[in-house]
Amino acid sequence: MSVKKCYTVLKGAQNDTEKFAGLFMVTKLLKAKEISVENKKLLFEAIGFDFLRRLLLTSDALEDCPPQIYKSVAVSVLSFFCDDPEVATHPQMLENLSSMLEIIRLADDEDENLSVMSETYECLKHIALHEAGLEKLKEIGAMQKVCINCYIFI
Repeated sequence: MSVKKCYTVLKGAQNDTEKFAGLFMVTKLLKAKEISVENKKLLFEAIGFDFLRRLLLTSDALEDCPPQIYKSVAVSVLSFFCDDPEVATHPQMLENLSSMLEIIRLADDEDENLSVMSETYECLKHIALHEAGLEKLKEIGAMQKVCINCYIFI
C-alpha cells in the first residue's frame, strides 16, 4: 500500500465513516515502513485535525464499536505524527490537549486502555518538548491533572 493511495482514499472520503476506514489503511502503512517527512505531512493534511478531534471527543459510536475505539485510533495516529514539531505545536493540536488529558483521566488499568494511555503520554511528551506546547500544557494545568491521575492509577 502506498502513501499516494492512502492520501487519495482520505481526500476522497465523503463522510466520517469513509475517512475512519481510511485511517486503518494509514495505521497499517505507518507500521509497515518508514515514511518521509513530506509524506507524513501529506497524510496528516489528508486526515485533518478536525476529523481527529471529532474522534477524540465522540461519545456516540456505531453499534458494536465503543467510543474508546475511536479515541484509540485518533491517539495512535496523533502519536505517530507528533514527532514532527510543526504538528506538535500546531494550534489545533494544542486545542486537543484537554481531550488527551481527558483520555488519561478516564482510563483504567485494562490492557487495552494502557496502550491508549501510553500513546497519549507519547503525544504529550512530544508537545512538551516545544515552548508553545509547554506553555499550553501549563496553561491548562496538565501537570496537576496527570499527577492526580498517576496517584489514582497507582
